[in-house]
Parts: sequence; C-alpha cells; structure tokens
Amino acid sequence: MIDVPAVLKCVEELLQRGSYSSCAAVTRSVDQATGHMIVDVHPTNPDAAAMRLRCADSKVILFFGQGAVFEVPQGGRRYTSLDLCGEVSALCEAVLQGAFEEMVYFRKEQVVGARALVLTADGTAHETWFSLRSILLRKEARHFRYLPYLPCKADVSGSRCEAHVPCQKM
Repeated sequence: MIDVPAVLKCVEELLQRGSYSSCAAVTRSVDQATGHMIVDVHPTNPDAAAMRLRCADSKVILFFGQGAVFEVPQGGRRYTSLDLCGEVSALCEAVLQGAFEEMVYFRKEQVVGARALVLTADGTAHETWFSLRSILLRKEARHFRYLPYLPCKADVSGSRCEAHVPCQKM
C-alpha cells in the first residue's frame, strides 16, 4: 500500500520549498468510488501545466498538462533512481520549473493519447499512451510546451508556443 500521508507531505514540502504555493491553487479530494486521494495543482500562470496526483493502492498516478500520464510504482525507480517520494517530487518539480512538454492526440476534441517528456535533474522521463479504440482512427496532434509556475503572472508573450496552440513537432 502507498503511504499516502508521506506522498502528500513530499508534495507539500516541494510546493513550499520553491515558493510555488503562492503561484498555485491546491485542492484535495477523495474519489468516492475508489477511496483514492486526489490532489489537484492549478497554476496561476495560464501557460504553466496543471498537475493531478492520484494515490492508488500500489502506485501514484501523475497527470500533467493536457494528457500526460506517469505511473510511479510503490518503490519508485521507474523514471529516476529515486524512491517513491523522491520520484514523485522530481517529476512534479520539473513540471513546476517548466521542464515539461507533450504531444497530445485528439479525436473530435477528446484526448485519445499523449507522448510526454519531463526533464528531471536525474535525467529524462518519457511516457506514451493511446486509447486502443483510437489507434487506427485519424487524430489531430498538438504540441504543448509549458512555462514555469514562477513568476506567478505570465508577463512573457510570443516567446514560446502558446498553450492550446499546436507548434513544431517533438
């Protein structure tokens, strides 16, 4: 079983250590069907990637941006050489710093897949998923690059691909 309080403490410490808590709205909830703890982190900067953490029984599932999904097992060490808390913190910190981009695949404005890249201090974490029903169907691909959570207000425009707008291929 995942030590949910320990994971939540790691994420809270990360947000406070980097002064990110002033640049994000954090909400907690419990999925009534599964009993899983869910933490949503919404940045005040609209060009930064939102995050969702779902603490399941044997893993922590991280949702970043529009469609990226990373599943960190109970022992960690899937994307980095770190334990569970270290790996969750490293992936989240990279997203907070804007070191995250993704190619999201849409079918009629519904997300049907994604390829994600997160640059952590430990290396590069990649993840890909597709809906089985969408593999043979025509899809629209959109590339997203995200800005850091800090500074809290986005005062940079035109220097990167804007959120929700396709740009060059990954």
